Amino acid sequence: MKHMDFHQAGEDDGHFYALACCACGYQPRDTSTPSNLVMYFSPSANFSRFSFQCWDHEGRSQMYHRDPDYSPTPEAALLDMWVQEGVPAYAWRLFPLGRCNDFQSAEHQQKYAAARKELCAALYGLRIKAWAQRCLNVKPLIQPPPEGYSPADAYAESDENSEILNAALENHAD
Repeated sequence: MKHMDFHQAGEDDGHFYALACCACGYQPRDTSTPSNLVMYFSPSANFSRFSFQCWDHEGRSQMYHRDPDYSPTPEAALLDMWVQEGVPAYAWRLFPLGRCNDFQSAEHQQKYAAARKELCAALYGLRIKAWAQRCLNVKPLIQPPPEGYSPADAYAESDENSEILNAALENHAD
């Protein structure tokens, strides 16, 4: 397996630094390819703070996904990846600190350290709870209804959707 690079240089002077990764199977069609999903941080202007890229074991990029527009936090990026691609937040492992050494500038290194600390804070509570539930064989107290949970129709004309859209637009304008 090819090692994942810590630093990726993108177009328009964009720089991306690996924060966390997890093993996965990439399955665009009928077969799954053993792969690694990597969460990147970018301190570069005009780029999303967090993004994800899936790499096969030969080092070929299979998928790119940037963080959600509604929030620049690691929690939002993790939640978006969980909902969209089914990767639970507790599955992520920090990129090995000993390999985090190819920074373009001291400012990038400082911003990376702050983002890594934010990610650690986001992962801590989730990991503790998930591990405790597993070790104690405890199921959550809240169970889905018999028909399961289903997403609300985000395109339906409703007061709730209007309120959610308006809040998102106001938050994005700030």
